[in-house]
Amino acid sequence: MALAAHSSFCIVMSEWSEFLLSLYGFALCSLGGLSGAIAAVFGKIAGLDHLDQTATVLCYVLLVVCNALMMVLYTRALRYNSSLASTAATTAVNITATGLLGKLVFGEMTSLQWWVGASSIFVGSILIGRAQRKQAQLSEEPADAADVPGAEHRAQQEQGVDVGSAAKGGTQRRRRRA
Repeated sequence: MALAAHSSFCIVMSEWSEFLLSLYGFALCSLGGLSGAIAAVFGKIAGLDHLDQTATVLCYVLLVVCNALMMVLYTRALRYNSSLASTAATTAVNITATGLLGKLVFGEMTSLQWWVGASSIFVGSILIGRAQRKQAQLSEEPADAADVPGAEHRAQQEQGVDVGSAAKGGTQRRRRRA
């Protein structure tokens, strides 16, 4: 009884730690997406006509630094989430943050169509993450030997049956082992 309770506790803790690591990966993706959006702000500021040369160069340097930080955060997130989930989350946060920063910093207007598109990308990234977690759970379940493709073929090879002639319609014969 105590062993079963300990085993169940370990399974729950393992699932919980996987969830927290996935959440940490999503936080890294979010910070990466935000860093990319800030890089876009520096790029837009650098293109303004009334800036002197020093401020323009500084903005371009900050643009490169923010983009480098985005890439570092994204690659670290790949340790905790799949590439598809990390890419989707980083892109969704980047697009949303770019829209918000454009409105706050530059007073840009965004249409309802833009927000629907950005929301669709964000919801899509959440759905991708959920689907991949379900797929990972399914792949961890032990498969029945009959369900594994080629299992019968491998079993015959292990028994020493000449599967090549059996597959061609010939009779099965045992190979001689030296």
